[in-house]
Amino acid sequence: MYLIKERHFAPASCRLYFNGIRFLYLQALGRTDFDVSIQLPKRPQRIPELLTWQEVECIISATHNLKHPMLLQCCYSCGLRVSELVNIQVKHIESLSQ
Repeated sequence: MYLIKERHFAPASCRLYFNGIRFLYLQALGRTDFDVSIQLPKRPQRIPELLTWQEVECIISATHNLKHPMLLQCCYSCGLRVSELVNIQVKHIESLSQ
């Protein structure tokens, strides 16, 4: 509670301190009786900000190369990361006529 209220530490920092103390007692000191149940603060979840259909359409229509709209549409509709998109090969695409 001191780390949270007085020092204003983030939840990840509190977990780091707790795991360091836990490691000290269990591994370094060999104290197997160290079984402390501490409620650690949870990380606040942030909901990502989504683009509107108009914003997506504006981005796609701003491209000049013919293959770029297709890449952007594929990336957006499949939820791909850029690294996943640029590594797509023909063999990765399932065909209905197999």
